[in-house]
Amino acid sequence: MPSRERLLPQTWLIGTLTLVMVLCLAFTADRVLNVEAELRRTSASENAARYSEALMAFRTVYTSEVVKRANALGIDATHDYLKELDSIPLPATLTKVLAEHLGANGNTKVRLYSDQPFPWRRGGLPLDEGQLRTLSDLRKRPTNPVVRFEHRENVELVTYAVADTLRPECVDCHNTHPDSPRRDWEVGDVRGVLEVSHAVGIAETELNENLKDTVQLLFWISILGLLSLALSALYLRRAANKSQRLALEADDARIQIQREMSARLEADGARLVAEAQVRHAQKLESLGVLSGGIAHDFNNLLVSILGNTQLIQERLDDDNENQRRLELVEQAGLRAAALTKKLLAYAGGTPLDPHPVNLN
Repeated sequence: MPSRERLLPQTWLIGTLTLVMVLCLAFTADRVLNVEAELRRTSASENAARYSEALMAFRTVYTSEVVKRANALGIDATHDYLKELDSIPLPATLTKVLAEHLGANGNTKVRLYSDQPFPWRRGGLPLDEGQLRTLSDLRKRPTNPVVRFEHRENVELVTYAVADTLRPECVDCHNTHPDSPRRDWEVGDVRGVLEVSHAVGIAETELNENLKDTVQLLFWISILGLLSLALSALYLRRAANKSQRLALEADDARIQIQREMSARLEADGARLVAEAQVRHAQKLESLGVLSGGIAHDFNNLLVSILGNTQLIQERLDDDNENQRRLELVEQAGLRAAALTKKLLAYAGGTPLDPHPVNLN
């Protein structure tokens, strides 16, 4: 029967389980916050992608529907459209202007850059290492946007960059423009990069703060609940140990009584066995006395039979037919005498190994 002590959780086990549950709660809280951060990143990436898709779609429509018709009417498209009369902005120029208006709220910024710019755009800042790497990646895989996350002034930003590829309606303009840096552009060449930077979350937004406060509140409430359960378990264990000691003492007393009763039963059993052995010995003794008496009387009869048989054999001739019969009678008498000796030996009247002795 297993001890009741083993059925109760040990103090170290209660402490270990409490610590493990606290660590699990901490991991869960951290995981919730990480999931929330991932959701914000995903949402920001999707917003930046929509900005980029809208700008690229607008540029495509503007190039095919506005610039093409304006050129047919003799209206030029130029970057300096504000100074030149009867002109409209180039698609790239209008894209930058539209991007500035879209990013007026400060959460979104759009850049259109290239490592082979037109002369009027060379006065800006040179491309940094990240932009050059993005341009290189897009030229290798033009259809795969490049997404990066970075922190600037305590604000996490997502940068969504797509390839600015040349369309059929743009190739002739880029190859024939007098200020174009190249004359061998082809359809699908990566002219530059359209990069949209969108804020993942302004340093600790109100939603993020509320979520963190809620998670922390739930975490500490859970910790207090676990500590309460642990203290309750320890109190119950102490009470259980006390009642268990009493139960163990009662079990010890019961076991002692059972041992005494078993010893008494064993003594009674031994006494009964001894009495049975005494009765059996008495039966054997009486049987031995009876066997000894029968053997003595039977032996006396055999002496007369064997003696007379020998006398008759001495008186008969060797060729007498009764000689053989007397020999059979003598052999039977000898076997009976041997059986009598065995009975006397059983009765204790004769030794078991008789041997000749010198009477003198």
